[in-house]
This record gives sequence, C-alpha cells and structure tokens, in this order.
Amino acid sequence: MQDCIALERIPENIGELSKLKVLNLCGCSTLKTLPSSIGTLKALEDLDLTHCFMLEALPNNVGKLSNLKTLRLNYCKNLKELPMAFGNLQNLVYLWVEGASFFHLPNSFSNLLNLEVLDLEDCMNLHDLPPTISGLVKLKTLYMGNTKVEKLPEDIGQLESLKILRWQDSLMLELPRNLNLLNLDLRGSKNLTCLWECDPHTQVQNN
Repeated sequence: MQDCIALERIPENIGELSKLKVLNLCGCSTLKTLPSSIGTLKALEDLDLTHCFMLEALPNNVGKLSNLKTLRLNYCKNLKELPMAFGNLQNLVYLWVEGASFFHLPNSFSNLLNLEVLDLEDCMNLHDLPPTISGLVKLKTLYMGNTKVEKLPEDIGQLESLKILRWQDSLMLELPRNLNLLNLDLRGSKNLTCLWECDPHTQVQNN
C-alpha cells in the first residue's frame, strides 16, 4: 500500500491477516488513523509509516505487536505523542521517528529492552529525554540532531552498549561525564560542556 495518497483509513479487518510480517504504508500522506485491530497482527515484524503526514495518533493496541522489530514514523508531523503501551514492544530493535512532532517520550520507553537504534533527529519539539532511558540496555546508536534537547540524563552513561551518539545542530549541550562512545558527532553544535570527560578513544566530529 506504499504511496496510496488517497488512503485515509485502514479497514478493521486488516487484523485478520494473521501471517502478515511487513506492512508498508510509507507515503500514505492522507492516512489519519490506524484501526485498533492492528494489535492482532502478532506476526508483524516491520511497520513503515514514513511520510504519513496526517497521522494523528497510534492506537494503544500497537503495544500488542509482540513480534515487531522495526518501526518507522519518520516525518509523521501530526503525531504529537506515543501511547503509553508503546513500552510493551519489547522485541523492537529499530525505531526511526526522524522529523516527528511529539514533545516527549513516554516513561514506558525504558521497557524497550531490545532496542538497538533510536533515531530522533529533526524532532524539533522534543525538549528532553526521560530519565528512564537508562533502561534501554541494548541501545547502540542514538541520533538526536536538531532537537531542543540540551542535556542528556546523567544515567545514560550506564548504557554500556551505546557507542554512537549523533547530536548535531544543537545550541546548548551538556554531556554526562561517563559516556563510553566510539563515535560522537557534534557538528554544528555550540556551547559544549563536559566534553573533556569523554573517553579519550572516542572519535569526535565537531566541525
């Protein structure tokens, strides 16, 4: 159903596709809602909602997608928040929400125990990360350039798997003292503090 620009709603009976593994709705720019029955797609592993500009909310039942591994919400500009049940997606590995409009992440976010890649770039309404983000024990890559986040939670240094942090084009940055990264990209950012306490083996990009 990719690029079905006239598609505004998905029928409830999509929940009957019990063996569906990939649902590609990328470019369905007038899609406004998803049916609650989407939570019955227990085999679904990949859901792409990129450029669904009119999507206003995700049903709470999205938290029932127990096998979902990849979710793309890039440039869902009307999506202001994620449901609290989002943290139930415990098999989620890749989450791409670049350019979305939400202001915060739900506290249940820390329950995404298998999340490895989190892309928050160009989420220009995002002001902070929940302190519970330290629960993302498998997180390897965090992209958060061009957001309003000025400070990372101190406990993020407990994420021993986190090796790549991309935080470009930000005005005020405060880095925790105990980051242990392989690559740190701060290009276009200003007013850096605590950078000198990063691991000396970290490859830093700041031009």
